[in-house]
Amino acid sequence: MITADEWWYELRPQVDAMTEADGQRFAIACCRRADHLMTDSRHQAVVEAAEKMVNGLFSDADFEAAMEPIIELWVDLPKSAATGWTAWHYLTGATRHLGSRSAATDAASYAARAIACARGPEQSSEWNFAWLDEVDAQRKLALMAKSENG
Repeated sequence: MITADEWWYELRPQVDAMTEADGQRFAIACCRRADHLMTDSRHQAVVEAAEKMVNGLFSDADFEAAMEPIIELWVDLPKSAATGWTAWHYLTGATRHLGSRSAATDAASYAARAIACARGPEQSSEWNFAWLDEVDAQRKLALMAKSENG
C-alpha cells in the first residue's frame, strides 16, 4: 500500500508540470471533493475565493484577505500529537494551501486525509480504504490537468 509520503512524492512532479492556473485548479478540485465535510463556512469561503482568483475575478489582494481567517485557524490548530486530527483539521490544512501551484500537493494531501477521517479513525482499515480511493481520484484529476496542458 502506498503511504502518504509516497503519494506526496509521486504527485509533486505531476503538479510541477502543470501551469500555475492548472495547479491551482487541481488543488481546488481536491478540496471540492471534500465539500460535504466543510461544515465551517471559512473553508467554503476560501475555496470560492480561490476559484474566483484562478478565473480572474479576484485580485491577489482579495484572495489574501479571504485567506486571513484560514491562516488564523491554521495558527490556532492544536498540535496533532496532543489531540489527533479530525476531518476539520485536515480541511483547514487543505484550504490553507490553496492559491498557488507550489502548494497544490499539500492541499491534495490534506484533502485526502480529511475524506479518510470521515470514514474512520486514522490508519484504521476504513480510513485506509477511503484514503486509497481518494488518492486514485486525485491521480485521475492530475492526469486530466496534465493532458489538458498537452
